[in-house]
Amino acid sequence: MNQTGPRGELLVAEQLMARDWIVTTPLATAPYFDLLATKTGGAFLRIQVKTTLKQRSDGRPGRAEKYYQFQLARGLSSKKKYAKGEIDFFVCCCITDMKFWVIPFEAATVITLKIYNGKNGKFHHFADAWELLDKYK
Repeated sequence: MNQTGPRGELLVAEQLMARDWIVTTPLATAPYFDLLATKTGGAFLRIQVKTTLKQRSDGRPGRAEKYYQFQLARGLSSKKKYAKGEIDFFVCCCITDMKFWVIPFEAATVITLKIYNGKNGKFHHFADAWELLDKYK
């Protein structure tokens, strides 16, 4: 049984709790979000956790660039994008490197997200951007 997803959810929950968030999981399988998080007196944020075990390699001769890859969609065989109002944030997590990217739903414009090493790409500024959760209205 693949435990990658649940491991990522636990790691993200721990990161949130270390930042004074109250975190809960749905009692039943929720179709859209993995975690609900709030601070005392605040609204709940719906968080979808996407997890990878390790970096991948491009594999093309002469181009062995490493990257992290996440599927920002749901479904096993046919991927379906999440709709506005279903979730508030994606938190992407690499288990072996303990890296996290906190991405607002509106900024997640791709289905397959690749974050390359050493590049200032579109999603690099979301690395450890936990403060975005505090700013969300």
